[in-house]
Amino acid sequence: MMRLWMLSALLAVPLQATAQPPEIDQAFEQLYNFNFPAAHDVLNRYIVAHPQEPLPYAVRGAAYLFFELDRLGILEGEFFVDDKRIADKRQLKPDEQIRARFQQAVNDAQSRATRVLAANSNDHNALFAMCMTQGLTFFIRWFVRFDDVQGSKDRGISNLQLVAQHGHYLKPFAKILLAIAYMRDKKPRQTEQLLAGLTREYPSNPLLRRELAKVESTLADQ
Repeated sequence: MMRLWMLSALLAVPLQATAQPPEIDQAFEQLYNFNFPAAHDVLNRYIVAHPQEPLPYAVRGAAYLFFELDRLGILEGEFFVDDKRIADKRQLKPDEQIRARFQQAVNDAQSRATRVLAANSNDHNALFAMCMTQGLTFFIRWFVRFDDVQGSKDRGISNLQLVAQHGHYLKPFAKILLAIAYMRDKKPRQTEQLLAGLTREYPSNPLLRRELAKVESTLADQ
């Protein structure tokens, strides 16, 4: 089941940050439209004005990760549906510059979150930034070497559904992962429903349009 249950648990805690800056929403909107330069532009401007806030650095890390996953074709449905392609993932060559920028963004987020939490252990945005960077690095570690991680399929689906219904920043990502899970379970109707909604919400995302077209073609042949 893609070993998504641990990642889904990380996405579910917390469901959303509080006092959300509108610039962070704008950055996520560009990220989910796969307009990565625009996402970085928004984040860079926000970081100049708020250099000690941890959350924009965590989002910067997400933008680097999504860019690399898209470049390598890892977010395409066929990758996760085909177990052989998952097993052969070590043949993929990551961009070392992007890897370094991603790690720097994670370090920047975590160091700032640590300082904020030392002063206020209940700061929700700092907690969210820390959880988010942990989720991002977990995904990387799983992709590199955690092929044999086991988990509860039902728990993973339940957590993803929770974030897909009630999440904020990570709500679309949870829907993408749910769509992949349904695809693996050969549930094209549920997959189509999720992808159609995501395509309406993020019409500039070419990956979502391609994946929706594939599922619609499959349904038409049935």
